[in-house]
Amino acid sequence: AGKSFPTTIELINNMSIPQNLGFLGRYEIPELMQSVIHDIIFAYLNPDIYRHNSVRRTITFKDYKSAIIYGFLNPSKLLSSKRLGGSFGVICVDQMEEINEEIFEMLMSRLRREETNRVFLGNANPNGKDWLYQNFVKDAEEQIIKVSPRYYDEIVKRNPLIGQIFTYDTFPTYKEYINPKLGSHCIVVSSWLNPFLPEDYIKSFLKLPEAVRKRFVEGEFTEFSGKIYTEFDEEKDIYQTDKDYSKMDIYISIDPAPQNYNAVLFAGYDGKTIYVFDEIYVKNELPMHIIAKIYDKIDLWRLDKNRITFLIDVASKKLYLTKTRTIYNEYAELSPIPKWGDKHTLILQVKIYFFLRKIKIHRRCENTIIEHNNYCLLYTSPSPRD
Repeated sequence: AGKSFPTTIELINNMSIPQNLGFLGRYEIPELMQSVIHDIIFAYLNPDIYRHNSVRRTITFKDYKSAIIYGFLNPSKLLSSKRLGGSFGVICVDQMEEINEEIFEMLMSRLRREETNRVFLGNANPNGKDWLYQNFVKDAEEQIIKVSPRYYDEIVKRNPLIGQIFTYDTFPTYKEYINPKLGSHCIVVSSWLNPFLPEDYIKSFLKLPEAVRKRFVEGEFTEFSGKIYTEFDEEKDIYQTDKDYSKMDIYISIDPAPQNYNAVLFAGYDGKTIYVFDEIYVKNELPMHIIAKIYDKIDLWRLDKNRITFLIDVASKKLYLTKTRTIYNEYAELSPIPKWGDKHTLILQVKIYFFLRKIKIHRRCENTIIEHNNYCLLYTSPSPRD
């Protein structure tokens, strides 16, 4: 009853065209299997009308001799994949914000099967002013549509909490963005309009920071920069120091995201205080370019290279640049990189994208708690079990 349901059902409906071939994809296979294949296709379809081959990753529809191929859209794996070697009549991508524009264009080039509708289907969470916004929303004609009173009454009947939050007049609308030049039709719907959400899940919406709620609940294409930590006060939390960081232990924390923003934070530790004194925040750059920028910063601040520890988000071990090399591998030349679980190394996995020049740190057992003005900003531990 969310985004995946309507797009996948439309994909299935296209299988009524004889000899049609469809592709269903997501960045990684496990997420696709959990969110679409098992939860939607196998639950929705009558097993008598299809045959599933998990080895070949195909779903064949017996009556129409049509089939759906499903697979990953990880760029490095696509280079050696033969899954997209044919011509398709319909392509469906789950969570399009996970892929880049180059993959989208490659998929569109495969949408060439004769005597079919040749339609591209996709769903996504808004991701700021990314390539999806630039292509399908920015220059498109906007239509604001209000749901019918009957639909509103049905939602309130299913979940009375909605009626306590919204009247019919204040109930969220949904938007359609039509771009005749591209032939695209983008529908943006708020999660408030989903009649199948449980009450406790709806209550959780009210607890979210406003910026998070606007994007992930209300479907707005907002940027997150400077909005996550709502207590952040530039006058209070940013100030100049005359500290000499070249005489401190330095921790450089790297949060790589090849399809999004890469964040690098530079922290100095003098035995009492941690100073987060510089950052790199760039979008869509390769590790080699990020590494060059890191070395430039090291030279700029005249940091002691023998006292630098690099910390890299371990999730980058699952992000592939080539068939064999991960993002994590690309940063291997930066050393030393402490192993998770090394209790003798102070792990500072700092993931906050604003400057906090002074953070008090308290060690407790194996755990590290970083606090600022009574707000716990980060909790991390050298222990792998955490």
